[in-house]
Amino acid sequence: MSRKSKIIIFLVFLLVIAISLWFFLLYLVKNQARTIAERENRIEQLQDQETDLVALENLVESTAADRRLLAEYFYAEDDIINLIELIERVAAETGTTVDISNIDPGDDLLITLRSTGSATAVRNFITRLETGPFISSFGKVTLQKNIEADEVVSWTANLILKILSFEPSS
Repeated sequence: MSRKSKIIIFLVFLLVIAISLWFFLLYLVKNQARTIAERENRIEQLQDQETDLVALENLVESTAADRRLLAEYFYAEDDIINLIELIERVAAETGTTVDISNIDPGDDLLITLRSTGSATAVRNFITRLETGPFISSFGKVTLQKNIEADEVVSWTANLILKILSFEPSS
């Protein structure tokens, strides 16, 4: 082989190496570009999520007063329990017995109850319910006089109490 042939072979070999190196670098650049594009997409998604989160926090903050007002229209379980305890305490204080037979927490809280005692005690019980720490109306009041075998007179009041607003005492 002549010197010229060796130089040509060497140059072709260098050209192949250069072309291979160029394709390898092109592959690295494309791979890096794809990685950068994925990261940019992820950053954009995170920014969108952060924007949504800020908007949601602002919505929660701006509707806080409305949610508090709305919560006043619903009865919490503790409120109902406190109300039942209050009714039972009023019955004990007025000398009547009370039997709560139904609680319907529909649109308005309806409590069906029966109170038994002397005429004065039953009247006091009803009066105390009317002046309790809640806004109410009586859906139905039925009074019945009971005369027992030993001529003892008692009265029974069957009531449907409609609670419109209840402010439990602290």
